[in-house]
Amino acid sequence: DYSTIYLTTHLLPPWLGGIVVAAVFAAIQSSIAAFLLTIAGTLVRDLYKDCINQKATDAQMSKLNYAFLAVAVVLAFLIATNQEALGQEILILANGIAVATQVIPLLLGTFWKKATAGGVVLASIAGLITYGLASFCGGSAWYQQYLFGAHPVIPTLIMTLIMTILGS
Repeated sequence: DYSTIYLTTHLLPPWLGGIVVAAVFAAIQSSIAAFLLTIAGTLVRDLYKDCINQKATDAQMSKLNYAFLAVAVVLAFLIATNQEALGQEILILANGIAVATQVIPLLLGTFWKKATAGGVVLASIAGLITYGLASFCGGSAWYQQYLFGAHPVIPTLIMTLIMTILGS
């Protein structure tokens, strides 16, 4: 995490190192802003407007957007200030869930002509459940014996492949 900053402050002239470090922080800041706005906007539009209140006005959605944004900022701050273990675990879990629910359905949905929306949805749900079980049961004796201690993504990919085929 600190390699770019360390190398620029020790190998480059101070004025050039400052520009590089500022560019890195600008990229981080813009990425965080985009993620927070995406989270808030997605929750308001997809969850609130589509599922809870289809007749929501723009003013209501704007207020909720600010509220969800505030909650996301507070959660991000809490995670960032306690990042020793929590931040890394959340990152691993989020990436694992993304792989578990999207890779096989996306590949088969794109390249296999018999894939259906129902099969992809079934595979995504089964992948999420399988990844959750494999993540939390990974240390148990039966998991070590029957799945050889494989990373939770491996049985999840197999399950999503099977479910996409069966569901289609």
